[in-house]
Amino acid sequence: RSRFATTALGSLLLYCWHELGILGGDHTYSAHHVYTLSVGTFLLGFTACGGSYSIDRLQAVRRAQAAGTEVPPEHGPLWGLWLIRLQIVAMYVFAAWDKSDPYFGIHFQQALRRFLIGSEEFDPAVTTLISVMAYGSVVLEWILPFTLLYRPTRKVSMLIGATFHWIIYWWLSVGTFSATVVVLYAAFLDPDEVHAFIDTLTGRTSAKPTGAPATPG
Repeated sequence: RSRFATTALGSLLLYCWHELGILGGDHTYSAHHVYTLSVGTFLLGFTACGGSYSIDRLQAVRRAQAAGTEVPPEHGPLWGLWLIRLQIVAMYVFAAWDKSDPYFGIHFQQALRRFLIGSEEFDPAVTTLISVMAYGSVVLEWILPFTLLYRPTRKVSMLIGATFHWIIYWWLSVGTFSATVVVLYAAFLDPDEVHAFIDTLTGRTSAKPTGAPATPG
């Protein structure tokens, strides 16, 4: 019951985020990493998440083997992946829009003092470097949503984005946000390529099932 489980859990997480965080004012629940984890879990319910590497798949294979019938095909509808992709795109666009103001460099310095450096004063050259890094991150957040959607630049953008998020993880207090976003990047990959990669790691051969629906671009 993978789809039911992820939808139910995601709904519960979103309820806590909204009721306890947004309405209740508890930042523990209203933080961006809580929302990203919650909505990512919820959107998995709109994918064929039980059709491959899952308990559902294992049970289906065992039932087929016990009955002496053909193992069911390992594929399903992929439109749900677009919901996750659009959520990632919206996240970057709104984050970039929110940071596109003349004072973001100052806010970024304050965040570094709070989470990393302390109250020590910056050298003017360091202050300039931090401002360049701050506004450079905004430019990157404007670029990533479009290059992630464009197939020729997708894998390079994923690598750059993953590096960007891990840098944020080490510098700022973002909870599980970096790990969640990097995991959700998998929605941008071709499922057949992912399957073939895992089969290569396990020493198996992978063939695309006949009649499998076309993967999204």
